[in-house]
Amino acid sequence: MHHKKNPGISASALNGYTGGNDMLSLRVSTDIRNYKNYFVPSISLGLTIVANANLVRREYSVSGERNFLFLTNDNGKLEAYRNTFLAISYGRGSLKNNEVKSFGNRYPYFSLGYLIKRRGDYYDKNTFKPGLGR
Repeated sequence: MHHKKNPGISASALNGYTGGNDMLSLRVSTDIRNYKNYFVPSISLGLTIVANANLVRREYSVSGERNFLFLTNDNGKLEAYRNTFLAISYGRGSLKNNEVKSFGNRYPYFSLGYLIKRRGDYYDKNTFKPGLGR
């Protein structure tokens, strides 16, 4: 593939798309969810390795996620219960032009978290948290 206006610019890939380089990135996110009819905001921090090869993008991630439950304790005072999960994630998607146009960045992304720090009785011991989506 050669650039129309400047033929000196070229790429040896389908339609000139090389898919970028492999990279390591720091990810921070905030989420909200409903757990047993409780409002549970969370914040997570993790490292992600992105690898692009043969027009396929793969993402591998490890993150820590802190969940907050805000409940009234036995004394009638509002208390925050912080529970921490360690999660691993994997995502895979095509970088082919027709598939990117059809699906964008909405390729499958799977995660599995394990409760490593428990406070309160709202999460069971040895809780796993599966995830699917993008």
